[in-house]
Amino acid sequence: DIVDQYIAALNSRDLARLAALYYPSAALVTAKRTIQGLQAIQAWFQDFFTLIPSGAFFAVTSSGGALGSRHFTWQVSAPSFQATGSDTFGLVDKKIAYHFTQSSLL
Repeated sequence: DIVDQYIAALNSRDLARLAALYYPSAALVTAKRTIQGLQAIQAWFQDFFTLIPSGAFFAVTSSGGALGSRHFTWQVSAPSFQATGSDTFGLVDKKIAYHFTQSSLL
């Protein structure tokens, strides 16, 4: 499932692996802005990873959806660190076309 692939890519901190999950013209929407295109999304994740301590682990806490969408909640934790989030993917051809994310980190 794409959610499992996404969490695995976050845990490996692999920007290319993350980008491979997205449709070429994908948009990532946060409370502060909308990021569009693979290069911009990769740059956003590079910045996002600076907020998370080395060795922190992402895990899905709930998930659902069917056909063209997925919604899930997650947490990331490490010693003396924890954050949570909620994400929704819109899918086209099994790739993320839009991604709405909200998190206690952002």
